[in-house]
Amino acid sequence: QVTSADMLAQYLAPLVVSNEFTYADGLYSITPDVK
Repeated sequence: QVTSADMLAQYLAPLVVSNEFTYADGLYSITPDVK
């Protein structure tokens, strides 16, 4: 069974990799280059 969380993870994974930071960093990063 594929859950919505699995689908979301599969969607976010390439975005996270291509932006070279983790999902958590994307949510919580306080570094200057993240707007």
